Amino acid sequence: MDFEQLKSWNWVKFLEINAGCWPFQNPRKNLYIRVFSFMAIVTMYIPLAIKLMLSLDQYQEIVIENSLFLMIIHGLFAKSIVLYLNEKQRGYLYQEALAHLDMMDDEGEKEILRASSESATKWMLTYLFTTVTLGSFYHIIPLVHVHMNYFLRANATPPRQLLHINVEYFMEDEDIYYYIIGHFLIVFVFAGILFFAHDLGFMALVKDNCALYEITCYRLRNCSSRGSSDSRRSQGLADDEIHANVLRANDMYQLAMSLTDRIEKAYNITWFVLLVQNMSSFGTCIMLIYIQEDAIEFIRYITVIGSGLIHFHTIFYSGQKIIDSSQAIYHACFHTDWFAFPRRTRNLLIIMMMRSAKSCKLTGGKAFILCMSTMRQFVLKGLVYFLVFAVE
Repeated sequence: MDFEQLKSWNWVKFLEINAGCWPFQNPRKNLYIRVFSFMAIVTMYIPLAIKLMLSLDQYQEIVIENSLFLMIIHGLFAKSIVLYLNEKQRGYLYQEALAHLDMMDDEGEKEILRASSESATKWMLTYLFTTVTLGSFYHIIPLVHVHMNYFLRANATPPRQLLHINVEYFMEDEDIYYYIIGHFLIVFVFAGILFFAHDLGFMALVKDNCALYEITCYRLRNCSSRGSSDSRRSQGLADDEIHANVLRANDMYQLAMSLTDRIEKAYNITWFVLLVQNMSSFGTCIMLIYIQEDAIEFIRYITVIGSGLIHFHTIFYSGQKIIDSSQAIYHACFHTDWFAFPRRTRNLLIIMMMRSAKSCKLTGGKAFILCMSTMRQFVLKGLVYFLVFAVE
């Protein structure tokens, strides 16, 4: 399938192939990659969990920090499971997204899809770059700080080998320092590919869905311009043509709503799990900042909060885009020259307006709506989570 027609899908295809979840790849190859990725992540999960258990009665900071890492890994496992379970659904959705460009017979509609794909590419790359940068800073900052002290101070001792993650291998850390660093980098790459493969596929589908709502508005605007044209109104077939054009807009609206429902079914469970986890992680990060006295560690945890908020914003902004795009249909219907349309066409517009008065939504497990107001509530709940544990 030629996904190269739309730029945004190149990134989705690349990541999902390497994560072993591309629906059009050989199933056996997908299985091998999935198993290898899962085992790589588990090899980091076990040392983290052991270190947490050994530190329960001694080091509060290690317990909280490792709990945060384990929650993130649980989120990765949830994404991996969902990508496996919804593989067929995603395959149908991806095929349909590619077919949309061929369905359009108007150059303006094709341009809307192309512009949407370019916008999706910029959005996805911004999300990927900022998240990876902040995640890298979290691990690089302590190493840079130690080496800067060594080079800037005349009598400083050589920098010691400093781990930026609390793990337990039952060996001296300095003896296997470079092994641990190499192990972590390998896991970081596999985890990052899996993390972004899930999110970027969702983002590409959301942008494609919003483009369909925009095309519906485009068709309604065209109906209005044709309906107000004296030359076209003077023709005997003008009313039938106007009605046919409104029907085409309605068909596109039905297609857009159907796509929203299928995206919702494919992703709603994973968003429920991840958003609850993110809320807990947000509170945990604030707790780490609260008990932290070292300025370098303070900055590290700020980067974690920053990456978490970016993840939050991406999820909720996607849902907000669907809400805004579907609500735009109502205004597009209202601003047509409906008074110049035949009665049956006005009745069809009324039906479309009544349906579009209730916006289409994406949810997290049917428990909450993905929108910016929900994000505000989640951030506040994260603060409450912190306050409860701070008081205790």
